[in-house]
Amino acid sequence: MQVDWIVTGVIAFTAALAPVVVLTLRRRALGSLTAAAWITVWGLVLPVFEHSYFGIREGAHYLTGHARVHTLMGLLYWPLAAICLAVTLTVLLREGRRVAWFLLLGLLLLGGGTELLLNGPAGLVFQHGFGSDSRPEGMALFAYPVAWATALVIAYRPIFAPPGEAELPEGSRAANA
Repeated sequence: MQVDWIVTGVIAFTAALAPVVVLTLRRRALGSLTAAAWITVWGLVLPVFEHSYFGIREGAHYLTGHARVHTLMGLLYWPLAAICLAVTLTVLLREGRRVAWFLLLGLLLLGGGTELLLNGPAGLVFQHGFGSDSRPEGMALFAYPVAWATALVIAYRPIFAPPGEAELPEGSRAANA
């Protein structure tokens, strides 16, 4: 890889992580669970739009490895995103529900793990952001597992701390009992 390729990839990855950094730094003002919920939403936006856009754009002409992986991942993320955004991650995470934390963990393991297996640097279908068939801007895609891991870390203490030790919305501790 050339230096300009690496620099472009680092810039794209950094730009994709910028909202995560801002929300993490502002978590005290926003509330940890609200910041974690928004970081989770940002983490869902990245793969949903990226995979769907490239899957449709490239799939319309021919099915390359790149198009196949984007189509597959787009199909995987649309229902996951709908469920997580509409119910679990925007409502339950902000309420401090443990089920939301575990759902996000499952999403990270299933979605992020599948992404790395099929589409990572040594991906089985395509090497996204690496190699001559990809673009360095593709490195931005790998920001979403970092976003979800960050949301899990931020939300852990408020959700799992003993009563009275963490910030939680009024009445939400009873929901975890």
